[in-house]
Amino acid sequence: MANAKSSTARIGFAIWLDSYKVSGEFPDLDGMNRELALLGLEPVHTRSITHYQRMWSKGIRSANQYVAINRFDIVHNYDNESIYNG
Repeated sequence: MANAKSSTARIGFAIWLDSYKVSGEFPDLDGMNRELALLGLEPVHTRSITHYQRMWSKGIRSANQYVAINRFDIVHNYDNESIYNG
């Protein structure tokens, strides 16, 4: 299973945020992928949804602030003890 392209993941984050603004709820993986398919884009995976949730928890509220998954992990894993506790 290939990872979503960064551009698709960024657009997915915009859709995820917009859905919350409209309905007050974040879309699930299936809902996200239906929206992406309507735009002719590849699906995202569970890791992308988890990434969106983590960005939200760090105060990122705009698609313009999107940070790629690997870059975000490098910056924010210092505060995630579980990576050290295997």
